[in-house]
Amino acid sequence: MVGLRASFAVLGMALAFSTTATRADSPAIVFVVDASGSMGQALDGDRKIDTVKSALTDLVAGLPAETPVGLVAFGHRWKGRCDDVEILTPLLDGTSERAPLLRAIDGLEAHGKSPLEAALLTAADHLLELGDSARVILIADGEATCGADPVETVERLQAAGSHFAIDVVAFGATATATSKLHQIAQVSGGRRLEAEGGGSLLATLRQLVTEATSTGEADRGLAAADRRPGIGKLAVSMPFDAKRSLDSLRVSRITDGKLVKSISTPDSVSNHNLLSGSYRLTAFFATPSYGEPTPSDLGSISIEKGRRVEVELGAIAFYVPALNPDPQMIGLETTPPFPIDAVEVRRSGTGACVVRVLDNDNGEYNFLDKPILPGVYDIALQYKGVEGPTTVAEQVVVRPGRTTTVTIDSGIRFRSLEAPILAWRLLRHTESIADATEDGPTPPVGRQLALEVRTTTDIGNRLWLPYLVRPGVFDIEVTLPGREGPLLIAEEVTIAPGQILPFDCGI
Repeated sequence: MVGLRASFAVLGMALAFSTTATRADSPAIVFVVDASGSMGQALDGDRKIDTVKSALTDLVAGLPAETPVGLVAFGHRWKGRCDDVEILTPLLDGTSERAPLLRAIDGLEAHGKSPLEAALLTAADHLLELGDSARVILIADGEATCGADPVETVERLQAAGSHFAIDVVAFGATATATSKLHQIAQVSGGRRLEAEGGGSLLATLRQLVTEATSTGEADRGLAAADRRPGIGKLAVSMPFDAKRSLDSLRVSRITDGKLVKSISTPDSVSNHNLLSGSYRLTAFFATPSYGEPTPSDLGSISIEKGRRVEVELGAIAFYVPALNPDPQMIGLETTPPFPIDAVEVRRSGTGACVVRVLDNDNGEYNFLDKPILPGVYDIALQYKGVEGPTTVAEQVVVRPGRTTTVTIDSGIRFRSLEAPILAWRLLRHTESIADATEDGPTPPVGRQLALEVRTTTDIGNRLWLPYLVRPGVFDIEVTLPGREGPLLIAEEVTIAPGQILPFDCGI
């Protein structure tokens, strides 16, 4: 069997769709580069980050024109920030597109912390979005310093069906750091390599890239031989209860965007005959009160004569005790106590929203099981009148054909007081590991805005409603009339799992 499962075997992401013939035939290379503070240290007379930049520049200039190349960096912009991860260039192919990549490499500087876990998730999510087969090459000199274990993250990706290998090059690293980095490669099935100095690094990277591009050459002839016109079959499956949240599945032709098939209220298993060609598959999630369904892109598929392409979705189920004490009724509650405008499912690395279900002042579909591509996701709630989504669950692993249940049972509710309050803010304490090379002598206290609620003029001011948030430790600020800036009123407030914290600000 070829098609989807064949693409999956090459890419390793749980559900990889081949976006174009060129990308399917030429495996991409994604470099994940450590630009944390320690990369500014000297090795053999040169800063490590400068040696990496020089090696990558030489390497990229000699790559085949058809090889897509992407670059993810971390720690390259700020000190003390655990959110400093960026896709500097998406997967680019062709010599005419090398200039942006070379500029991005030249602009790398060593500044901050090592959010290695977030960088690997970002690279994985980027590949899943594009549907590219890829070689992931991590170049780093130290351990993660943002509190999360990257090995556990790779294990989550593996559990979700992400079997792509991560080749790890420990560059100028201590024995302890090298051992930790190589665990990432071991768990993912990648190569474990070391380099000391510029010549060693360049030779190591050339070896990895040569292997990747030669594999691509071998695959190209097979892929071309498999393209045959005629009738093929698309098979779509999902866990049984997940179908309730769908309005339809739609198949459209990529060449002209024409809708060729609309599957209303799809069954948990369905089969469809299609002419050979390239198609885009989209799931449409139902909106209550006759609202317009919201689309979720499931990627592109390639149909060939006599071949069967299988799309096996997983699902996310929700247990939200505060909505109804009876778990069997979750998802059927029509008047939830929380001011929810939309429920979102986002990729854990890039934060890209892949599912958005609107409340539409009804809430019927908010917490029904949601069919989705296998992968690793965060769950977010968009509250009415609140700017930006609020994350309520992180790194949810979705496996093919299986349902993962997410418990959302913690939050906060301000007690209504006579004293006027214009707004309140929750600032989450973020976990990091102090490192002199990355933080300087006095590492900053990590805080991140989790939720800000402002006063409204509608009936039942939303300041006093309950809000679901992830468990954690928070500082709390309020904004008062006639006062410039927020006022800190509480520090290190703990919201425990299973707790909707009643909070009396005491003003």
